[in-house]
Amino acid sequence: MSGALWLSTRTPEEYAERLVIPNDVRLANLQKVEVKRELFLEEAETKPEWSFTLTEVEANSWLASDEFHENVAWTLPPEISNPRVQLKDNEVVLAFQVSHEDFKGVVTAPLKVESISDDQVQIRIERVTTGLLPLSWQQILEGTLAEQRESLPVGITWNEEETDDRGTLITVDLDQFAELNWQLDKLELGPGYVYVKGSRDAEANQKKRPQSPTPVSASSVPDPEPGNAAPGG
Repeated sequence: MSGALWLSTRTPEEYAERLVIPNDVRLANLQKVEVKRELFLEEAETKPEWSFTLTEVEANSWLASDEFHENVAWTLPPEISNPRVQLKDNEVVLAFQVSHEDFKGVVTAPLKVESISDDQVQIRIERVTTGLLPLSWQQILEGTLAEQRESLPVGITWNEEETDDRGTLITVDLDQFAELNWQLDKLELGPGYVYVKGSRDAEANQKKRPQSPTPVSASSVPDPEPGNAAPGG
């Protein structure tokens, strides 16, 4: 095996740490996710504003759950499996296993939120790696995601040509939010968590929208919960 091929098929340590989640940790965090989901749905239906905080281990526990595999995984390209996330300041590092033509390995993509508006979120992918080597994100988008675009729960578009040296800009359309009279007001990414805030008041549509995510302050970071430092988060 050549050095380049060996590097491209290596599993990044950060992904390996999050891939296997102890069963007791996964089940405990799935219960937390369910409680948060019920509270979120109640707030979204009865209050003018709603918010939702998800920790990294909760997100990865859900990505490893039967619910994800039964209700969401089928919308992904068949070449993609076992997604995991690492949450940092203003960045989500998405990693997943890929079996595509002659390549089998782990793809890692750091996602940075560029801006949010009433009906869309713009995310920039500056680089993508397979194992420890760079790979064009266009190869994944055009070879897999493009074929599944119509089945995805949100609309996704991206710059078709790599003319921007800052990477690929992906736009996620939130048409379903508009149909529910919801709008996204705030999106914060911090070490180990993501915080989302929105509203359903029609008058809120006139508010000035932030052009970039607000940096996470130390006071807004949720206190660590038992189990959230365990493998998988």
